[in-house]
Amino acid sequence: MTAGFRLLSWNTYNKRRSPDAALALFHALAPDVLCLQEVNAALLELLRGQADWQVHSARDFTERGTLSWLVTATAWRSSAVQLPVNEQAATSPSLLGRISGWAESLDALSTHLPEANLTFVNLHLSCAAGPAHRLTELRRVLAQVPSDRLVVCGDFNSFANGSLKLLGPLFGFRREDYRGRESQRLVQALSERGLRPLPSRRPTARFALTLDHVALTGDLIPGAAIEVLPERHGSDHHPMLAILPMARPV
Repeated sequence: MTAGFRLLSWNTYNKRRSPDAALALFHALAPDVLCLQEVNAALLELLRGQADWQVHSARDFTERGTLSWLVTATAWRSSAVQLPVNEQAATSPSLLGRISGWAESLDALSTHLPEANLTFVNLHLSCAAGPAHRLTELRRVLAQVPSDRLVVCGDFNSFANGSLKLLGPLFGFRREDYRGRESQRLVQALSERGLRPLPSRRPTARFALTLDHVALTGDLIPGAAIEVLPERHGSDHHPMLAILPMARPV
């Protein structure tokens, strides 16, 4: 991939046994911005101890009361705002949500880099719900971000395509959730804010699913590229490395 501004977006998996492999990957890739989902307490503590990164966090989800975190870490001066999504911390509206004890999509995290004039929105949309529920969450997040120059990334859980919609009863689908492909509806929802997802050449998660995306406003698209790394490094998702063709902040 060509040189440029480097963004690593990754669902690190809240049940990972050790944070060491994740931290080694971050140092090896040397991104300008890290946008991480499902960060557990051990990995969060290590990230906060890195002197070279400015670390921001927000609530991701709880599983039977145990909290995991959204984390955005930057190699440059930045400020962050937590964006409430599931303000009541309600259990996900499905049989799977009740079985798993998930209260999902608690917050999103908006981080601004003034030297780059860029805002990064890190999110994790609900899994144990239907596509319409996730799109409502996405629109709720984007409505809270005033910037017009955006990178929106994370785990969108956009799985309701083709035969996977047969899982709808377990995930609490409503009638509207069976219409069309979720991937197409996601593109439409992003386009309402002038965002386009970068196309990836390989699935981003186990079972050949593409759940994770990096979407950019139009002025950032020309020359941008994304690579889904082949190894999962202890997660159930692959890291995504996006390159933006712009000068790195100094």
